Amino acid sequence: MTDIWLRDLRLAARGLLRKPAFCLLAVTTLTLGIGANSAIFSIVNGLLLRPFPYEQPDQLVTLWSTWPEKGVERGSLSWPDFEVLGEQDRIFQHLAAFHLKDVNLMVDGVPSRLSAGAVSDEFFDTLGVAPSRGRSFEGSAGGGRSGHEVLISESLWRRNYGSRQDILGLRADIDGTPHTVVGVIPDRLDLPQGAQLWLPLSMQDRQAGSHASFLSLIARRSPEVSLEQVQAELPRWTEKLRASQPEGWPEERYLSALDLRTLRVGDMRTVLLILMGMVGFILLIACVNVANLLIARHEDQRREIAISMALGAQRRQIVRRLLWEMGLLAAAGGLGGLLVGSWGVSKLPGLLPVELPAWLSFSLDLKVLAATAGAALTTVLLAGLGPALRAASGGVEQGLRETGNATTIGGKGRKALVVVEIALSLVLLVGAGLMTRSFWQLRQVDPGFATEHTLAFEVDLFGGRPSSADDRLQRVDAIVERLRALPGVESAAAAGGLPLSFSAQSTNFTVLGQTADQAQGNPHPILKRVGDDYFATLGIPVTAGTGELRYGHTVVVNEAFRQRVWPSKPPLGAQLRRGGPDSSEPWLELVGVVGDVLDFGLDKESQPTLYLPIRSEVPQQVSFVVRTHGSPEGWVASIRRAVDEAAPGEAAHEVLALSELTDKALWRWRILTYLFATFAVIALVLAAGGLYGVVSYTVARQTKEIGIRMALGSSSTHVLTMVLRQALGLTAVGLCIGLPLALGMSKAMESLIFGIGFADPWTYGLLMGALLLVSLVAGVVPARRATKVDPNRALRAET
Repeated sequence: MTDIWLRDLRLAARGLLRKPAFCLLAVTTLTLGIGANSAIFSIVNGLLLRPFPYEQPDQLVTLWSTWPEKGVERGSLSWPDFEVLGEQDRIFQHLAAFHLKDVNLMVDGVPSRLSAGAVSDEFFDTLGVAPSRGRSFEGSAGGGRSGHEVLISESLWRRNYGSRQDILGLRADIDGTPHTVVGVIPDRLDLPQGAQLWLPLSMQDRQAGSHASFLSLIARRSPEVSLEQVQAELPRWTEKLRASQPEGWPEERYLSALDLRTLRVGDMRTVLLILMGMVGFILLIACVNVANLLIARHEDQRREIAISMALGAQRRQIVRRLLWEMGLLAAAGGLGGLLVGSWGVSKLPGLLPVELPAWLSFSLDLKVLAATAGAALTTVLLAGLGPALRAASGGVEQGLRETGNATTIGGKGRKALVVVEIALSLVLLVGAGLMTRSFWQLRQVDPGFATEHTLAFEVDLFGGRPSSADDRLQRVDAIVERLRALPGVESAAAAGGLPLSFSAQSTNFTVLGQTADQAQGNPHPILKRVGDDYFATLGIPVTAGTGELRYGHTVVVNEAFRQRVWPSKPPLGAQLRRGGPDSSEPWLELVGVVGDVLDFGLDKESQPTLYLPIRSEVPQQVSFVVRTHGSPEGWVASIRRAVDEAAPGEAAHEVLALSELTDKALWRWRILTYLFATFAVIALVLAAGGLYGVVSYTVARQTKEIGIRMALGSSSTHVLTMVLRQALGLTAVGLCIGLPLALGMSKAMESLIFGIGFADPWTYGLLMGALLLVSLVAGVVPARRATKVDPNRALRAET
């Protein structure tokens, strides 16, 4: 049996080598189809299939608070919430709390700004991650120790400490406070996301937690407890929280739970599944193209196949040899697709403006290799089996006869395959068209602030020493004054953060005269601290009052806040304060209303916002915005120098034009549009090539019929019209079939569409017209060739 298969393999290889052009076209087509599938499956594998680098990651559950009336989908929890939930020993093996904060690390006199995770006692036990060197905190967050210990990541150990072998016990100054390095954590731990060092939750963290919700909770459920059982317990736990903290847990607020992967991947799951569907269509189109090529090749081999059968070859032997040919083509296409897919995935991190977490890898593994092999095998079955059976089904006498019946060439099978290509291409084109239009619509969105002639940067007010509020305020004022003194600077201002930051501190508030029940109905606005001239520098319009936060306890709100709280004219001079009716916070005077600014994405609505003076509470990390008279390019060196002169020891980080903020906010849409458009172009090229091949082959085999028509007086225009009618007819049928498929796909990706409907008539009309135009172009060359047929030579041709 092995000898027979090897003989068939050699015959198939020799047969393919005699047709190098056919082999090149078929392998290239398969490379495109399999390569697209390999690339996208690598991404799907990295995000959805490859397990997280934690011990039994499927047992990890995240806990959140949900408060729909306040617009809170995944809200944080407080320290008292954590203590109440920690009593659920039957459900959870471990429960941990954490939050992410920015700190300043001083190593050998060189300050670095880093993201740190403040974590509770059982954090590392919950995740099942042990230090690669040293130990964890061992209860340092729970008391008995000073809590001035730190764990650092392996990358931080290599970068800032030069991989020192005596790292354990070394001093690390964090925000001016000495800490001791007690362990090194593997880079695979990326929780909180972006953290490079970990600190115990301090007593100050706990005291803050009694007044605010800022903690994230993660638990490891017991092996015998399912996620569904955890979710079934949530109402009972919510009631316990409500009983212990009635003011913090009203009827509208409740607990929710998510597994860790759902939290990390989020809505990308839907996006990836849509992309998998799209590349699946590309593979189908590639298979259809190769099937058409094989049918044409088998037509040319009909006499050869008939001779083999006349000499005693059985049909199954013919089918096996033809399948070997397809198998060799699929193997070459699979190898090429694997290389193309690997190359494409290797370029992906460079296209992203964010750093990928350490656990996320798009590298090839056995799953990707198996998926690529599966795609290659699929092409053999889809593209090779049908043509092989068809080629071996004809009789010996029929095959030995001279072929060329004009009415049967380019038969229904090949034309049906082209119709399928057109239908699938329409689906991909519509998806790319909707994404492109959505991306264009997003670029037209007004973010609420001016992006031209404006720069922004951040400064950590640390300077290698502990800093008081007065000290920080003096340095902020000095930096702002030095910036305003720069030639060409129109204005400058400080703030606690920048727009489009995708994160913000929220608060509750009470208006003077409100009862407790009335205060419960207030929104939870975003809290921002801004300096003098902030609104003018960013070009945020003042719609009522002055918008000046230069004195005392004043507050400015945005239009979204005003519409929720005071739907009619805003009562300038109204008094409000943070917290409930019994709060001890000072009363704030409303001095103005400003326009809405987008903070959570260009596709999201603006949230109610409170603006407070930054000088009343200067944060450790301050953002600065600078408006210039001309182009902001070339200002980086001047800004860094001005900051160093105004506040020696400080440094300006991430100096960028505000237009870059909007560009970064669109990176996901840009990547998706690029992928959709790339796949659509591949599909269009393959479909056009398939249509061109069918029309060309049909014209070539209809030479006698065309010659007869021209001999009887048909003009070149008539012949041209006849051939083009065939191409346009196939396209029209494909469009009719593809239209409902495209509508279904558009409905599935409705969450990705912005500013237009999923059945946008302009997009559909334009792309259907484009496909008709492409089919017209694909038919022109063979149609013009048909008009040049010599009737005398055509009539003498073999039939």
